[in-house]
Amino acid sequence: MTSDLERLTEEVERQARAVEELRARNRELEETLDAIGSGEVDAIVVSKEQRRQVYTLEGADHPYRVLVENIREGALTLAETGMILYANTAFARMRRQPLSAILGTSLRDQILPRDRDRFDALLQASQSRSARDELRICSGTASFPVLISMTPMEVDGGPKLSVVVTDRKEDADRLRLLARMLDSVADAVIATDPPGRIIYWNEAAERMYGWQAAEAMGQSRNELVVADLSHADADRMAEQIGCGETWSGEYRVHHRDGHLFPVRATEAPVYDEDGELVAVIGVSHDITRRKGAEEALAESEERYRSLVENSIDAVLLTAPDGSILAANAEASRIFGMTGEEMIRGGRDAIMDPSDPDPRLAAALEERNRTGRFQGELTFRRKDGTVFPGEVASAVFRDMSGAVRTTMIIRDVTDRKEAEASRQQYAERLRASNEELQRFAYVASHDLQEPLRSIVSFSQLLNRRYKGRLDEDADEYIEFIVDGGRRMQALIQDLLQVSRVEIGARPLEPTDAAGVVAGALRLIEAPIREAGEVVTVDPLPRVMADAAQLEQVFTNLIGNAIKYHRADVPPRVHVSARQTGPSWWEFAVADNGIGIEAEYFDRIFEMFRRLHTKDEYEGTGIGLAIVKKIVERHGGRVWVESALGEGSTFFFTLLAA
Repeated sequence: MTSDLERLTEEVERQARAVEELRARNRELEETLDAIGSGEVDAIVVSKEQRRQVYTLEGADHPYRVLVENIREGALTLAETGMILYANTAFARMRRQPLSAILGTSLRDQILPRDRDRFDALLQASQSRSARDELRICSGTASFPVLISMTPMEVDGGPKLSVVVTDRKEDADRLRLLARMLDSVADAVIATDPPGRIIYWNEAAERMYGWQAAEAMGQSRNELVVADLSHADADRMAEQIGCGETWSGEYRVHHRDGHLFPVRATEAPVYDEDGELVAVIGVSHDITRRKGAEEALAESEERYRSLVENSIDAVLLTAPDGSILAANAEASRIFGMTGEEMIRGGRDAIMDPSDPDPRLAAALEERNRTGRFQGELTFRRKDGTVFPGEVASAVFRDMSGAVRTTMIIRDVTDRKEAEASRQQYAERLRASNEELQRFAYVASHDLQEPLRSIVSFSQLLNRRYKGRLDEDADEYIEFIVDGGRRMQALIQDLLQVSRVEIGARPLEPTDAAGVVAGALRLIEAPIREAGEVVTVDPLPRVMADAAQLEQVFTNLIGNAIKYHRADVPPRVHVSARQTGPSWWEFAVADNGIGIEAEYFDRIFEMFRRLHTKDEYEGTGIGLAIVKKIVERHGGRVWVESALGEGSTFFFTLLAA
């Protein structure tokens, strides 16, 4: 009983809904009739499968025509044969003809002859579906590009074609402007159709790849320029472009002359208004220089990394707060800990925080003020032992702009020990030299008295008893006298050598011209006896011990007199020239017998003689004294000479 009641209720509700639907349809029909009656519509469109049936209404005001007549595109109705049944005024303006001359003609006749085959294909395709193509329409003696869209329709029960003609001249002008703009960019811009054929090639592409646009158009871009795009990159590019995304990457390309070069490329898809892929546009930038710079940078980094890793010094990368960021292998060896331990411990791991080096604060202050520090600090190893380290530290900014510091540390324990040892040795040597100098002075001085007695009594024997003894005795006495005299000369020279240090006076501003004049007065007699001519240029003031400098000039001018050539009038010339802001170079030149080059160094050695005592008198110590005096003054002495042509002795002194 209950189920019958439910079924009855459902049937009543269904009938009620059906009645409501009929009422709604009636209201729609009434509204449509009212619209038809008022002229608000003049056609009814009924969809049928792939076509739309259009029923026009007689006597309506046809307001839709007002809309069609005021749009910018050309609007036409064609018969299936292509005859123009209707055209709006916009199309007449495009053709520059009155409507009366257009209606009843074939649209095919308006098409540029070379595009008519494509028009026929478009007309055929539009019989069953919407179709479009870009063609050129004649306008007087010229033509212009248009986009023709055709849609099949049924009007008043017959098949017709609705046609919209869009003037592409403005688009073409915009494209030409765009092309000029793209030609002005520095990067290569290449557009390809979906199969990959080149449809645009700007001037930068011509310069970059060496192919003219006319040569590149229509060719496969991959075959023409791409050299080694990996399969993975190619697949990724296709996937991203297929998804409507932009792809970027680097690969090598071909130049027309065959050489390869790297580019950074960006590829982007281009879609039409229906969402179909119509082109891919790519922008390529030659990155040869960047790659070269990157390779050079990588090579430089590798070189410096190798230098750091193979350095005999500890190299640390640190932060201003004392953190250690990196350490080389030598740092681990010197400090006896791993790089990780130094990084964890920071500055406190390598310097004793409980007993800080008092020089550290001054070093950090100098580095903060000047950007660098170089000096010596005390460091601590892992085992607690300390050692002296020579440090060079500098501040810089890394690529992210963060402030970083470098520390190069050399363990100078061995050097310090060697320096201490050398210092001790130098002190012992200095004391020994002083003792030897005192001994030489005392010995030379004390030998004078007994030697004078020997010489005096030998001479007395020679005078009183010569001829009273036999000839051998006379000869022996002469040997004793001669040897005593030579011994006296040697002792006198030794005294002069010892006095270079023992009797030396402080260096002070000295007039070199006055010193030379004094030296010439001391040896005036030998100069006059030899007929020597001595000339002196203007001489400067120098820092010197006047007495010792006089001895230098006396010895050098005296040697020039002694070693003159017998057949040539002797000449000596003294001059000086400044060789820098602090030094003067003196020269004593003669025209004497000269010296062979192999003896240039030997003649300054103690007691070194190039001639026998029978040829030239002397002990061979004069030039050694000159060398010792000049070196005591901080200068150096040398000779330039040619055998038989004279000699020039040079020495340097500090300017006053």
